[in-house]
Amino acid sequence: MQHSFLPKFLLALIVGLAVIFGFDRLDVSALSAPLCLAIVIMAVSLRQSPSLVVAVSFIYILLVTYSAFYLLYHSNRPHLPFPYSGFAIVQRVGLFVVVCAMAIYMSFHRTTSEHLLADVRNTLSKLPVPVVVSDAEGVIIYTNEFLKESVKYLPPDLTGKRYTDFFMPAVPEGRAMRRYIELFGAEANSVHEIDIMPFGGSAPMLARLTCHGIGSKRTLITVLQPPDSTLRRVFASDRRVS
Repeated sequence: MQHSFLPKFLLALIVGLAVIFGFDRLDVSALSAPLCLAIVIMAVSLRQSPSLVVAVSFIYILLVTYSAFYLLYHSNRPHLPFPYSGFAIVQRVGLFVVVCAMAIYMSFHRTTSEHLLADVRNTLSKLPVPVVVSDAEGVIIYTNEFLKESVKYLPPDLTGKRYTDFFMPAVPEGRAMRRYIELFGAEANSVHEIDIMPFGGSAPMLARLTCHGIGSKRTLITVLQPPDSTLRRVFASDRRVS
């Protein structure tokens, strides 16, 4: 990460210098230079580390400040629509600082979310039961390693495949998809239990389904239990009690 920081920072610096000393020389009255740099910094915040976003934001703020003074003291600058010329600096630089603050916040929020997701997947991968996670569109987005040891006739990679093809192969497509939508239910956390025979299995398996999230971010976590599993008997007793 440290080895890739400097080349990316230098590339962003070159882009910033090219924008400031290119667009401002073409038309001193235009706001295209700050706008282009704002687009660049927002794009950087979507993919790069927070430290890089902070460094690039600091340099770009300096460049935009230089651009504002260049506009203010240029001999051919346009007539400003406000009585105090210094307001041009506040207007141009202030708005760009707000954009940079948003970019920094987005980068930190994205990084935190990625770390949380990695922790959740790491936890699921260590569970001694098969786990499958699918999204609101019915597509499998994650499976843990234990699934390969428990289910026969398993494809090499389930990620990206349809949930109904794996859990409801004998059910007609339209009916299976309606059933999947019903499992999601209302916009609230919910738990369901169903018996399935995935991919030609000879004995039914108990699946405990947990739904959480809202809207397009809602997910379905499926935990499978083999017929002779102790947890299966516990699940069954819980179902009788409830």
